[in-house]
Amino acid sequence: SISIDFLDEGEEKGNRGECLSTFSRELLPYEFGRPFSRIMTLSVQVSVAFSCKKSSGIQEEEMPVIFPIYISSVPTVTTLNITTRSCAALIRNGDAAIDEKYPRARVTPFKHTPIKLQEIRFLRCTDMETEDLKRIVRYMKKDGYWETLDRVAIKDCKLLKYDDARQALGEKELLFSQTM
Repeated sequence: SISIDFLDEGEEKGNRGECLSTFSRELLPYEFGRPFSRIMTLSVQVSVAFSCKKSSGIQEEEMPVIFPIYISSVPTVTTLNITTRSCAALIRNGDAAIDEKYPRARVTPFKHTPIKLQEIRFLRCTDMETEDLKRIVRYMKKDGYWETLDRVAIKDCKLLKYDDARQALGEKELLFSQTM
C-alpha cells in the first residue's frame, strides 16, 4: 500500500508532470516486481494540494495533474486499488511511456511486459471525470494491457456517472456504486 500527499508549490506545468513521472518510476522501480515478487494487490492513494494562489484576473490554462502508475514494474499484481484527490491516475507500461517521450533513444524496440492485472478499483477518486477514465482505457489498450483486465470497480467517485463509465469501459465488467 502506498499513500502519497504532494504539495504543489507552483511548479512549472511541464516540470510538474516530469517530477511526478520520475517519482513514480523511483517509487516502483522495474526491479520491485522481480524475480520472486508475491505482491498480489497494490493500493495507491495520491493526493495533491496546491499552495500557490492564482493572480486575480489572470486565467491560467488548466493542465490536469496526472500521476502515472507503471504497472509493468509490478507484473504479479492482480488487483490495483486507486484513490486520488486533485489529480488523475494513468496506468501505463513504463517502457512504452519512455519510448513515446524519447522515440529515438532506444536502439532496440521495447519488449512487452506481460502482467497479471485482472481488476482495477477506483475508490473515492473525488476529481475523476469521464475523460480521465477514457484516458486510462486508451493507454491500457495502446500498451496491450486492456484485454487481460476482467473488471473495473468504481466506488464513490462523485463526478462519474454510471452511463458515462459504462460507455468508456465498453464490454468490461463494471461494478459501480455511489454512497449518498
